[in-house]
Amino acid sequence: MFCGHAGIGPPEFMGVSMGRVLGILVAVVVVVGIVGYAMGFFTVTQTQEGSLPNVSVTGGSMPKVDVDAADVNVGTETKTIEVPTVTVTPPAAAPAN
Repeated sequence: MFCGHAGIGPPEFMGVSMGRVLGILVAVVVVVGIVGYAMGFFTVTQTQEGSLPNVSVTGGSMPKVDVDAADVNVGTETKTIEVPTVTVTPPAAAPAN
């Protein structure tokens, strides 16, 4: 059922936007094609060699740029860090029942 288009918002088909309907339709056609090829319903045979077109590029120039990068100084420094001492006391053995 076509819901029509009153000029407000995108056209719809059964409450779904036409873009979504078209996307779903394309996806279904692709899936049917893949399944048909995989199951042997049709075969694809190359009948002629393909080739890339000849392209010639002339003229043009690279843009000129001026880059001012920040100065980065990397160094090392020795520091003494106080590490806490951890003491672990295991629990006493529980009496056997």
